[in-house]
Amino acid sequence: MSEFNRFKLGPATAYALAVQRGFEGTLDEWLVSLHGKQGSVGPEGPRGVQGEKGEAFTYEDFTQEQLNALKGAKGDPFTYEDFTTEQLENLRGPSGKDGYTPVKGVDYFDGKDGKDGSDGQNGKDGQNGVTPHIGSNGNWYIGTTDTGIPATGPAGKDGSDGKDGSVGPAGKDGAGVPTVTTANNGQFLRVVNGVWAASAVPNAEEASF
Repeated sequence: MSEFNRFKLGPATAYALAVQRGFEGTLDEWLVSLHGKQGSVGPEGPRGVQGEKGEAFTYEDFTQEQLNALKGAKGDPFTYEDFTTEQLENLRGPSGKDGYTPVKGVDYFDGKDGKDGSDGQNGKDGQNGVTPHIGSNGNWYIGTTDTGIPATGPAGKDGSDGKDGSVGPAGKDGAGVPTVTTANNGQFLRVVNGVWAASAVPNAEEASF
């Protein structure tokens, strides 16, 4: 029976066999010792045959996560100060030629008047409105709402004096008062037959006035 079979060769028994054979160190150190030194790079092999050209990527070939990863951070917009004078001049194109002015009767014509359209339908009757009225404060009211507008306007200024009227016709002669003298002392005037007359009073106590 070989020593490997006798010790049931495995990770633990192999380390024990190494210790029996004179290895000094821990299990980890023994495991490290099992790795050999890096070998030299071998010669380059022959170049393989070039494969057929694959189809170009399309938008549908990417997942949403991959598309988000392709998108960079949003940059700041360009400003006028970002351009040099030369760049600004290059952005300006050459002057265009003057446009052609169309001629009436050659390039365009007045169209004929179209036919009158049919009359539209009558609209529905509107709701009855509210009749304004004058409130107790003299303002116009619409329903119960005071508009604040006086129903009467402000008093106007006095008008200028009118011109004098024309002279009317002469009046009839009135009945004159009779001329009296000292001989009429004690008498009084009264109307007799439609004219003034001086009459004596025989007894003032018996006279009736």
